[in-house]
Amino acid sequence: MKLHNIYFGNVNYEEKQSGKERPVVVVNVDDKNADGTYVFGIYTYRKWFKSLENVKRYHEITDLRSAGLNRRCFVDVARAINVEAVAIHKYKHLGALSESDSDALIAKMKEYERLA
Repeated sequence: MKLHNIYFGNVNYEEKQSGKERPVVVVNVDDKNADGTYVFGIYTYRKWFKSLENVKRYHEITDLRSAGLNRRCFVDVARAINVEAVAIHKYKHLGALSESDSDALIAKMKEYERLA
């Protein structure tokens, strides 16, 4: 599993016992710790993403082909989701962020942390 790779699988919600299948991007990998892998959820475009509050927390993926996605999508940088390393290996690998998308995602993460 590599940083900024994109997978599709069932992601459990922290506040509930249930989950949902969705694409995710790997943002932190700790091979020494079984639960040290964090991902951000990827969401398809919604009109409300354009609100000022949401612009701060969503990064738009520009290179959809490299990411293995076929619709306009955004990464939610406000909520890192902990995924067991064992579980993510069961996910379907879709692709990876391009270099420019990776750089832009890192910048968005830093910007969000600064504003939060």
